[in-house]
Amino acid sequence: MSTATAEPIDFDDLKFVYVLKKPVGFRPILYILGGLALLGVAGLAFLVGLLLPAENQPFGVFIASTVLPTLGAITAFGAAIALMRSPQRVIVAPKGLIVEGDRGTRRWTWSEIGWASSGTAAIGMRPQLTVFDPHGRKLVTLGPEFDDFAGLTDSITAAIARKTDHVAERVQSRKAKRSAAFLILGGVAFLALAITNGINASTERTDARKLATAGIETDATIKRRYLYNVTPRLEYAFVGSEGQVFARDTMMQQAEWNALTDAKTVAVRYLPADPDNSRLVAGEVEDEFGSPGVNLLLSFAVGVMALFFLAVGVMQWSGWDIDLDSKTGKISIKRFGTGR
Repeated sequence: MSTATAEPIDFDDLKFVYVLKKPVGFRPILYILGGLALLGVAGLAFLVGLLLPAENQPFGVFIASTVLPTLGAITAFGAAIALMRSPQRVIVAPKGLIVEGDRGTRRWTWSEIGWASSGTAAIGMRPQLTVFDPHGRKLVTLGPEFDDFAGLTDSITAAIARKTDHVAERVQSRKAKRSAAFLILGGVAFLALAITNGINASTERTDARKLATAGIETDATIKRRYLYNVTPRLEYAFVGSEGQVFARDTMMQQAEWNALTDAKTVAVRYLPADPDNSRLVAGEVEDEFGSPGVNLLLSFAVGVMALFFLAVGVMQWSGWDIDLDSKTGKISIKRFGTGR
């Protein structure tokens, strides 16, 4: 880790002083307790989901009751960590940067500061400003808990932009190439996933249409009627038009499953040209998330995300970056080395 300079920075040269909006106090503890409570809600909802039949668990409700509280807990934990690590006062002076906090006072001249990057924290998705030394090592991270965080960001980045040593451009370029490689690899992987899932979803959609228009009904033998945890399931087998036996295991609605208590057979519909393509005539659970239509939409969304990753990765590798103005909120594309 880069060490702060031993050269004193004269407080008489003071330019800008930024302090916390409010004392840290017990807020980290409150955030942690809130995060634990949200995890408890998610865990309870998950346990309830295990006890309910599949048809009584809409996918959207499951997401709202488990995933969303978990994301909220992660955000709360991220805020707690940021507050515990946050300095209490930042001074942007003509000769350098002064950071005061529980770890003492740290000072750096502008020659010891290479670059400052404004972005979003991975945990909690909070805006933050990270200051690096000329070798790309992190010196300090500042967050929105400071009063006039936008002004703090602009003060530091403007001071770095006035430097003529091109260090910021070199540091940003090195870090951007690592980020670009990750984005390009991720984009390729997600694009392959989108194409594969899209092909499978399209095939399933075509099979479903063929089954609806060209399928025939027959009586299948019930091989097994059982509960998987609390989900009703049925395994059946039938003889195809060419004398071969085909079997399938599927989820059922509770009422229709109960009606088959003493039954030996069940009505199924299958496609003579492809007997593996079959389903129950009545009572089969429709998989909301796994339906071909939803999967096609999901594939399209993942594909768009993959293309975005690839575009940003190629752009960063070429020395360009997307910049968000902290005051106006406007997005622009600019070359590296502008202090952000």
